Amino acid sequence: FSVRSWLRRARAGDSEENAV
Repeated sequence: FSVRSWLRRARAGDSEENAV
């Protein structure tokens, strides 16, 4: 998975499970 996408989704308020 992409770390950048995870950071964006984490700040967006999405759960880590969906940040794949």
